[in-house]
Amino acid sequence: MDAARRDRSYSELEGSDSPVAAATHDGGAGAGLTVAVPHAVVEAVVAAVTARVLAELSAGGDESWPAFMSVETAARYLDVSPERLRKLQARGEVPYLQEAPGCRVFFSREDLDEWMAGFRQPTVRRWAR
Repeated sequence: MDAARRDRSYSELEGSDSPVAAATHDGGAGAGLTVAVPHAVVEAVVAAVTARVLAELSAGGDESWPAFMSVETAARYLDVSPERLRKLQARGEVPYLQEAPGCRVFFSREDLDEWMAGFRQPTVRRWAR
């Protein structure tokens, strides 16, 4: 499709009430395809995408971290070294799960979140004089 014909097609679409979007594809063979999408379809797609994005965001976005983590994974989650986390665990300063002495150690994401929340400092507001 030549540029003048394509521009004319878009002008006709823009003046119309029903289609709001148009796309042209030239497959390289010289024949083009123009698709007009009705306003209602565009609005439905926007609403569906918005709902899905909001649902993903409200789910917490923490699904990339497992509910129970190894020392190495929990250390990455807390942004500390595995050695630091092992020391905290050995001193009993961080909540952890272990079947028996000498067995693997696991950390619950929920427990770690609560533990970290205990370190939260109150916000201090400084008033301008």
